[in-house]
This record gives sequence, C-alpha cells and structure tokens, in this order.
Amino acid sequence: MNEVVVLSDEPNKCVVQLAGRRFPGLVMQGDTLKSLHETANELISVLRSGDTTGALENAEFLSEKLAGLLGHYEAVLLKAGYQLPYAR
Repeated sequence: MNEVVVLSDEPNKCVVQLAGRRFPGLVMQGDTLKSLHETANELISVLRSGDTTGALENAEFLSEKLAGLLGHYEAVLLKAGYQLPYAR
C-alpha cells in the first residue's frame, strides 16, 4: 500500500499527498462529484436547447463550487510549504 500524507481532512475537500507524486491531490466524496457532473450536464443541455434560461445560474454554481475547492487546495498547500502545481 502506498503511503498517504493527509494535509487536510476537511469533508468533501481532503488534500492528500500520495507517495511518489510530486503534488498533493484533492479528494471529494462521490456524491459531491456527481452533483458537479449533473450541474455541468444541465448547463450543456440548456445551452444546446437554445433556451439559455438557467445557464448563468448553473455556470455560477459550478464556478463557485470549483473556486471553493481550488481556494482550499491552494491554502492548504501554501500553509504546508508546497508550491502550487500551476501558475496563478
């Protein structure tokens, strides 16, 4: 079994460092992942239908959720002394 270092165990946004990996990863519960996927699919359906009612709300929801996850990930990495795996 690979060694795992838990940098944050906050529910739905755990940050872990797997042995052999350069950067930590983010772990979320399956129901959270499913919810984000469903929202993305709703957004696609709305945009394809041509009736964009609700598109902005779905896009804002996705953006807010992803921004929250990204912000948490960045804060945990910086607090633990890691560099980010991307440029801001």
